[in-house]
Amino acid sequence: MRRNLAILATRWVLICLSLAAVGAQAASCADLDWEREGYRDGNQGQPMHRIGRYQSDCSTRGEAFDRDSYLAGRLRGLENYCQPSVGYEAGAQGRQYMGSCPQALEPSFLDAFRAGARIHSLRRVIAQIDRQLAWYQDRLQSDALDQ
Repeated sequence: MRRNLAILATRWVLICLSLAAVGAQAASCADLDWEREGYRDGNQGQPMHRIGRYQSDCSTRGEAFDRDSYLAGRLRGLENYCQPSVGYEAGAQGRQYMGSCPQALEPSFLDAFRAGARIHSLRRVIAQIDRQLAWYQDRLQSDALDQ
C-alpha cells in the first residue's frame, strides 16, 4: 500500500512539473520582460544571433517581439559580462568567447580572456604530466615488487 502511494505521489509530482514546464514554454511574447531576457543573455555573453530565435518564435505565434527593450537589457548585461575579470575567469574555465562584447569593451576583455585561456591550457598540460608521472611511479613500484 505504501509503495503504491509512493508511486502515485511520484507520478503526481512528475505530472505537475511537466505541466509547469509546458506553461513556461507557452508564455506569451507580450508577457515576457524583454529587457530582463536581454540582460540575462548579455550577462552570459550570449551572441547576438539569439535575437533571431526570439523574433522567429514571436512571429510564429503572431505576436510582437520588443526588440528595443531586449537590446537595452542586453547592452546592460554585456557591460557586466565584458569586464576583464569575467574574461579571465571564462578563459581559465576553458569556455569559448562568442564575440559578443561591444568594441569599446572587447580589447581589455580579450586580453584577460586570452591570459585565462593560457592558464587553462597550462593546467591541462600539468594534469597530463601528473597522469604520466603517476603511471611511471606505478610501473616502478610494480617492477620493484616483482624483484
